[in-house]
Amino acid sequence: MFSYLYKSFYDRTLFSSYVKQGRGYGFKPLFFLALTVAAVMVVKISALLFSISPDVVSALVDELDMPDFVIEKGVIVSPVDYKKSFIDKESDFFFVIDTSGDPAQTDGLPKNGIYITDDAVTTYSLTKVTRFPLVSLTQGADLTVGKDMLKKTGAEFIGLCRRIVPPTMFVFVVPVLWAYYFLAAVFYGLMSFILTFSTKTSLVWEERLRLATLSVMPAYVLNACAYVFGASVPTYLNIVIIAVYMICFLQDGKKTAAGNDAPAA
Repeated sequence: MFSYLYKSFYDRTLFSSYVKQGRGYGFKPLFFLALTVAAVMVVKISALLFSISPDVVSALVDELDMPDFVIEKGVIVSPVDYKKSFIDKESDFFFVIDTSGDPAQTDGLPKNGIYITDDAVTTYSLTKVTRFPLVSLTQGADLTVGKDMLKKTGAEFIGLCRRIVPPTMFVFVVPVLWAYYFLAAVFYGLMSFILTFSTKTSLVWEERLRLATLSVMPAYVLNACAYVFGASVPTYLNIVIIAVYMICFLQDGKKTAAGNDAPAA
């Protein structure tokens, strides 16, 4: 099934072998697509986490020049209303600390980062937000966090994220992506009625879903490739790509049918 990730780009005979002669609704390639895209996302997030070395954490703490933090019963009580942020647009990463007691405000920030409020440490990735209450991290103990402890805690926290975030993200992302691709296939299966009416092609519902599955594969593979390089494919372009591939498959089906119906010489 992984072969459909690249065959859908160029193999027009898939209309005959998959759409017309296939069985069921044909959603299995979408599940393998979800597995592949999830793996790509996990690799990129893992690369980001492993790029944050203890030296990077230490340099970040020095650059932020933060005061000592007093934590009592899982809440930062000093300094009060302290806020500072660090944003690295090149690596699409941010670090914010805000002891005002206000909810985290991530509008305008990169998609990946760490946000410390007065009572929790929250990590953000492209698809997952994980909140760690300070009362759990400190086990309810009262303590003062200086630069040295912050450097050590930051390095340990990054190490914890390296172990927890990738597998957790993979388990979470696969079903979400599969559901998204499934709904997209159903939507474009419905839209196929417009194209089959104009091309005078007759398909049963299962064939329409298999046609939609093949047609969305190139667009979502291109989306995954764009994600690797930090880009994205506009929605309108996705629609155009899917429509073009659906038309190409239908045209190939008409040619094949015409060839089969031609009288033998």
